[in-house]
Amino acid sequence: MNLVLKKIPRIFSFVFLIFFLFELFLFLLPFPELSAFKKRAYSVDYFDRNGELLFVSSLDSGLRREFVPYSQIPAGVRKAFVMAEDGKFYIHAGIDFLSVARAFFQNVNEKRTVSGASTITMQLARIIAPSQERTFAAKVKDSFNALRLEARFSKRRILEMYLNNIPFGNNVEGILSASRFYFGKDLEHLLPEEVALLSVVPRRPVKYNPVANPLSCAKAAFELYDGSFGALFSAAKNARKHEWPFFMPHYIQFVSKNLKPGVSKIVLSADLALQKSVEEKIGGILKRNANSRIDNAAAVVIENKTGKILAWAGSQSFFDMSSGGQIDGVLVQNQAGSSMKPFLYALALENGYMPACVLPDIPTEFLEDSWEGQLSSYRPENFNNRFNGPVLFRTALASSLNIPAVYLLSKLGVENYLSCLFSLGFESLRKDGIKAGLGLSLGAGEVSLLELTHAFTVFANDGVLVPLEFEKVRGRRVFKSETARIICDILSDKKARVTGFGYTQTYETDYPSIFKTGTANQYQDIVALGSTVDFTVGVWMGNFSGNTVVGKTGSSFPALVAKETLDILTGKKSDDFPKPAMKKTKICTISGMCAGSFCPSFINEYADDEFIEKNEICNWHKRGQNGAVITEFPAIYQEWLSKDFYGSSINYKSSALKIISPKNHTTFYGSELNKNFQKIPVEIIGGKSDLDEITVFYDQNEMRIPRPFSFSVPVSKGQHVIKAVFGDEIDEVEFSVE
Repeated sequence: MNLVLKKIPRIFSFVFLIFFLFELFLFLLPFPELSAFKKRAYSVDYFDRNGELLFVSSLDSGLRREFVPYSQIPAGVRKAFVMAEDGKFYIHAGIDFLSVARAFFQNVNEKRTVSGASTITMQLARIIAPSQERTFAAKVKDSFNALRLEARFSKRRILEMYLNNIPFGNNVEGILSASRFYFGKDLEHLLPEEVALLSVVPRRPVKYNPVANPLSCAKAAFELYDGSFGALFSAAKNARKHEWPFFMPHYIQFVSKNLKPGVSKIVLSADLALQKSVEEKIGGILKRNANSRIDNAAAVVIENKTGKILAWAGSQSFFDMSSGGQIDGVLVQNQAGSSMKPFLYALALENGYMPACVLPDIPTEFLEDSWEGQLSSYRPENFNNRFNGPVLFRTALASSLNIPAVYLLSKLGVENYLSCLFSLGFESLRKDGIKAGLGLSLGAGEVSLLELTHAFTVFANDGVLVPLEFEKVRGRRVFKSETARIICDILSDKKARVTGFGYTQTYETDYPSIFKTGTANQYQDIVALGSTVDFTVGVWMGNFSGNTVVGKTGSSFPALVAKETLDILTGKKSDDFPKPAMKKTKICTISGMCAGSFCPSFINEYADDEFIEKNEICNWHKRGQNGAVITEFPAIYQEWLSKDFYGSSINYKSSALKIISPKNHTTFYGSELNKNFQKIPVEIIGGKSDLDEITVFYDQNEMRIPRPFSFSVPVSKGQHVIKAVFGDEIDEVEFSVE
């Protein structure tokens, strides 16, 4: 007897060793199906900043399978499924041998399969390593794999995997997706009756579908749980196939491209309520202006200080195939027109220009080196086909005049401006931006609405470009604070807009705001940008087919959407933009010089000490012989003044003799159509001589031209030379006609 007792510990030790070795064998045995299963994809849930579900991504064939951690599965849900499928889950090792025996005898007695005796672990094993047929061999395989799972994972982890992968029919897997599909709820909001109904669906997804067969589902649940059959049946009748949320599809497509593997939940900075409002405003504008051939629109809203995206509408309707609804207008590259001008004027401020500087808004021919290495001539016009003569820097930007912008770029240089635009994030211009040449000043380069809107935040952010939330870069200072503040001051100046837009303006607000609109040169695209200190809105309208907009430029349409969106974001109150630190001085509104006693009007304009020291008292305004004040313009304005009578004169001696048209080394192309009426205009300005006429040699032909020196020469193919002689001054240009 004592000998037997002494052997008992050895026996237990031996049994334990055998058990340990078996478990170790199960743990170490390769399980390739499990490795693949652990890598399986799950749907990604996208939420807005307030927790509203925006989108649930689909897997193959539209399957939804969302993952929810064990800790976030309510205890009642876990308990219900364990009770329904495997009451001894927490005490067996993967196989419930008593249930197996009972099922065997039941099936033999009934001569059919009444009970399968599959535990939760065995069901999970079947999901991980499915068999083609439900045979005895398949059952043995499931049992063995269940033991392998139990050797590897805790009960908690096994239950988590099971509940997240169990099929519920209707292309739905996992308890969270089932809850949303059948009852339109998250797990924590399910009623006990709804949990009970869901717990029986996996047994027979077709028969126990609460939508198609509410009575069968309720009966199956009633057999398992204490409770009212009426309550279960009522809950089953309320079940329905809920539509998966489908908000902000373009933005979610954009975000999903950079998702790391394994991510199952994304909380976006977007605001669903704001998104719906933007979409509603876009749809309303397009509907009211259907005859303008504007088929589509896009908008993006950015929080300035954080770079967070609050709204992103890529098109009017994602499902409108006829208008390219699935194209993302926030990312499509289009010509932005005059909405690019603030960046050019900011660069000018960085290079010594002041708001008081005068820019020429007159007929001007610009000569530039094309990207192909050839010289080309560029003669821009304003959108209203008018010229305003000398205009202040402030007025030129606020009224979006074209010729002053081209003039600035010709002085600053295209490459310098491109470098500035690259620092603002306009990566789309790196490829072909140089080809636009001086046209860049008018937004000829193609950029995306996202690039444009983000870059515009630099002004509200005091010259610093805060990266967008998904960019892995640091914020960077692009402009001086003073530059950004001056641009904000100009773009918020209602009076300065009058020259270009009149007194009635769409984007007037009750709070401090800045706006800039733009239209592509062929009217295919119309754009509006609007900012407060806190938010920036960008809106594009047009159509993806490239058709032009009918009628007016139409920038008031997107401007209205931008303005009304800012209204929602700010209410009626918003902080003002910081003011420039430099002092204001009295500036003549015509000459841009320090106002003198004869100046008919002046403004108080920002100017630094250096500008004031270098600037003279206005000498354009003088008292004439009859006592009246006259305006004497510099020679450069002679052609403009001849077409627009202001009762003024030209100071012809204000510049040296210069042939300003045609430009040197330019090429003209003749046509056989009306060739006898074709002329090449010539304009010569300046000259210090007191002579009344200038001597001009056109090739070998001599002409004498009185002031103003504007005339034309006939068109003939070949190389030509124009030489001007005025006293001691000589200027000469060469050009060709092909």
